[in-house]
Amino acid sequence: THPYQVLRNRTFAAALILACAALTVRIAVEASASESARTGGFAAYYTAATLLRSGVPAVDLYDERTFRHAVAATVPPINDIYNGPPPALAASIPLSLLEHDAARRVWIVCDLACFAAAIVMLCAILGMGGHWLAAPIGIALVFTPLYDNLRYAQSYGVITLLMTVCWFGICRAHNG
Repeated sequence: THPYQVLRNRTFAAALILACAALTVRIAVEASASESARTGGFAAYYTAATLLRSGVPAVDLYDERTFRHAVAATVPPINDIYNGPPPALAASIPLSLLEHDAARRVWIVCDLACFAAAIVMLCAILGMGGHWLAAPIGIALVFTPLYDNLRYAQSYGVITLLMTVCWFGICRAHNG
């Protein structure tokens, strides 16, 4: 290998790693700013889980007027409705044992961990390693839905991991 080629590969790898580090800092700043935000979406799931734990029947979660009042009382000043399926509350019920802001922080960290695990798993499925691993990580870190996920404390990371696990299973079954 020509010395210039080695230097170019190392420079490229260093640039990818630095870019990923910078984007990781950006994610950390965004997550920090988002962790105490009060937005719809998470507030609805949190309130619905809190109501279920207190004995409210699941069917009552879909009464918009009653639910809007419950959200406003639980997570002021949010005005939201619950429109998710009851099984979607499975992850929210344990979180409802915490205060809203703490639950939101825990959820954001868990969701980011799921997103990171999905990226690593995708790289493994695609046979990517070494400094090339930084490329999909960098792309993921500039992925706009990731920032929306943080801002609204949604579940894109969990969903991405579940879809990746399914794809891994299909690939594994196909390859014998």
